[in-house]
Formats: sequence, C-alpha cells, structure tokens
Amino acid sequence: MRVREIESKFDVPLSIKPEDLVEALRETLGELGFSVDSCREFSRKFVYYDTENFLFHCTGTTVRKVSGFDPKESPDLFRYDYKSGPLENRFEESRWSGEDRTPSEVIDFWGIRKQYCFLHESAKADALYHEIRASREGTKLVITLDRFFPEGGPAFVEFEAELEQGDESMIWEVSNPVRDKFSLTPLSSQKYSRIMSSKKER
Repeated sequence: MRVREIESKFDVPLSIKPEDLVEALRETLGELGFSVDSCREFSRKFVYYDTENFLFHCTGTTVRKVSGFDPKESPDLFRYDYKSGPLENRFEESRWSGEDRTPSEVIDFWGIRKQYCFLHESAKADALYHEIRASREGTKLVITLDRFFPEGGPAFVEFEAELEQGDESMIWEVSNPVRDKFSLTPLSSQKYSRIMSSKKER
C-alpha cells in the first residue's frame, strides 16, 4: 500500500558529534512534553536500482533493497522500497521478502516491466541509525540521526523527523529547535539523489 511520507530532513555537518545532537533532541522532547517510547541504534545495508539512463535519479524516484534486519523483530530478511514524488508530496511503498532478488526480479516484484524493461544496481551504501520514537497527545514521531556511508563516495549525515500518525505540525515543533541550535540546512533531496550527485562531482 502506498502511503504519503511526511517528514522534515536536515543535513548535519560531519563536524557535529552525533551524541551532541541526540542529547539536544532528548532535551527538546522533554521540554515539549513528549514521551520517549523507545531508543535504539542499528545498522542497515542499501542497494539502489536505476534504469540504464538513470531515469530514477533524474526524477527523484527511489527503488532500493534494504537488508541487515534482525529476523526476530522484522517480517523478513529484505525490504524493498519504492518512493516517488517531491519531498513535500512524496509517496512510498515497502514490501518484505525472504529472497535476495536480481534487478530483473525487482522489476517483476513491483510489476513495472511495462514501464521499465531493464534495471541495474546503481549504488550501494551502509548506514548507522540512532532512532528515537516519541509521542504526545496521540501523535507519534520517528526521529532518526542517519549516518550514511556510500560505496565509493563521501559519507554524510541527516537528521529526520517523520510522522507515524497524528498532528503533522509536531514534526516541526520538534525538529526546528534542533535545527536552530546546530544551524542545520534543510534538505529537499532523497539520499539516493545525494549519492548519485556526489558521484557526478567526483
């Protein structure tokens, strides 16, 4: 099922210590009356797919495979994501599978062979996450500090606050104080776009 992805995203300079940002986030949540429901760190591996002429990159679409899940906590071994649209009106769909699919199988998995007859692995990355799930008055947020390490490219860090349910304005209520404290730059691009753009610059 396609769902709208509602989030704020900021670039975090590599000079900022992750623990300092996480501490500031916790302080902000406490001051605003949010409950911290869970806090964890985990890693993931990403494989991105694109057409021969990199149409996905050009249109801001993301098609990827995510692995590194704990089998005791996740529905299956691999999660396949399909994201499309601009950040302010972006939709995503995720499907779980126990199979490590080839690019051709990814096409059939998503049922898009009429539009795309060929895909290839265009980028790979490892990632480390610090995730905090917080809630207030029925609104639930998933807030993460994402440290990305693209294969053959420069590392980057992002701070994200995503709405799981409830009042969309609370995303900004939480993320804006952290943004102001560290002078973070808002982002309108997806991680795949950042990875591919950095490849072009090299």
